[in-house]
Amino acid sequence: MRRLIVVDSTHSTNGWLKEHLACPLFTAVRARCQTAGRGRRGNHWFSGSAEENLTFSQLLPCGEQPQLLYARVALCARRILARWTECRIKWPNDIVVGEKKLAGILCEFVSPTSAVVGIGINVGTKEFPPQLAGKAVSFAMLTVEPPSVQKLWLCLVRELWREFRRKTEPQAVVAEFQRHAVRYQKHRDFPGQYLEFQTILPDGRALFLHEGKPVLLAVSG
Repeated sequence: MRRLIVVDSTHSTNGWLKEHLACPLFTAVRARCQTAGRGRRGNHWFSGSAEENLTFSQLLPCGEQPQLLYARVALCARRILARWTECRIKWPNDIVVGEKKLAGILCEFVSPTSAVVGIGINVGTKEFPPQLAGKAVSFAMLTVEPPSVQKLWLCLVRELWREFRRKTEPQAVVAEFQRHAVRYQKHRDFPGQYLEFQTILPDGRALFLHEGKPVLLAVSG
């Protein structure tokens, strides 16, 4: 069962859903205005003004493959966003157009078998704050007919519902992720250098090459 909730304002849709864990699985909450959105490692997420961008969270089951949660959510997001623009996944949690971020994902486990998954998508922003200029992009910058926030939300909620109700083999997730992942990316542990993405593993870690040597990285924060 899906339960769809729209709130006028909240500090964080992930926070709102974590405060309402009595809601059934697949409940999704969207905020018209999010005042303190969060990304991984406690980073601030720019949400824009009311109804400008999409910020929502959904309570998802993850008992079978918790280690592949980020990958499966990212694949769902890419499938939907690709209807409007060419985009790729930057491991572990960003959807990018070129080198600019279009969407971000934050997964927080709330039980051994469930997680609150937050997704933020830049839809209507036409000018980002100076600290994000050159790093972020929106549908309004990419197309003359960007999707509406409501339509995009319903498409994503439906895609996540379908994905997490079916049994998925880890190797299928790995293969699809590899097809749509950015090949090169910077990493904080290798300042000023690029790692070459190779694949994700069934245990959720990512395999990179650094100066020809394999490096395994896990999702953190």
